[in-house]
Amino acid sequence: MIFVATRENSSRSSSVVVVVVVVVVVVVVVVVVVVVVVVVVVVVVVVVVVVVVVVVVVVVVVVVVVVVVVVVVVVVVVVVVVVVVVVVIAAAAADAAAAAAVVVAAAAAIAAAAAVEAVVVVVAVVVVVVVVVVVVVVVVVVVVVVVVVVVVVVVVVVVVVVEEEIEDICCHE
Repeated sequence: MIFVATRENSSRSSSVVVVVVVVVVVVVVVVVVVVVVVVVVVVVVVVVVVVVVVVVVVVVVVVVVVVVVVVVVVVVVVVVVVVVVVVVIAAAAADAAAAAAVVVAAAAAIAAAAAVEAVVVVVAVVVVVVVVVVVVVVVVVVVVVVVVVVVVVVVVVVVVVVEEEIEDICCHE
């Protein structure tokens, strides 16, 4: 009987051991699955947020670049029209047209770079705006100087002609 009792105890203890091992394995598997699911969800959320932020930044940069390109083209057209209308200095018009071509080319390069590097594009947009402002200021200064020179020359010519007419009148009398 002692032998039988020992076998029964041994059988019970091995059943308890099997149940405990099964429970521990199930708990470990559940914990591992929960941790994997949580990690996957966090990674997916982070990736989605990063993609959304990148898309928003690229869209904003592209919109800004398009606006800058349009503004640059409008400014260049206005500057070229003003220089052509004034038509006093052909060299200034050629310089303005060359500067306009450089600015338009820079704006086109910025538009192409916007899809690749958004941060670089933002910096380049600022540089292009500064270049456009400098070009516009230089062209306006050149136009003002040309107009002043033309006015001075016209005034001098008129004064000389009037003076000669007065001398002619005085001398004939």
